Amino acid sequence: MLNIPESLVELVISHKNKAMYEALYLHTSIEDSGLGKFLVRPKKVLKRIKVLDLIIEACYKRLETDLTDKQREKYTANIANCIEQKRYLESKI
Repeated sequence: MLNIPESLVELVISHKNKAMYEALYLHTSIEDSGLGKFLVRPKKVLKRIKVLDLIIEACYKRLETDLTDKQREKYTANIANCIEQKRYLESKI
């Protein structure tokens, strides 16, 4: 067995995953040794964008009702997350 500290292994894996995630912003296809090829399919992207639009719309409607602060915060965070995902996906088509 190798005597490599666990924290170093976690750091390397974390860096590799972050690099792959960032590469997907620039390319529609990336390949990782051991994990295979990751593709962005335009049809699935368009379908996901439509779903995100529906989620955003539903969350805005829920915000118009009586909610606790915790619920309001949850829906606001969900909207922000969906908008970020949508922005990313729109860069792929």
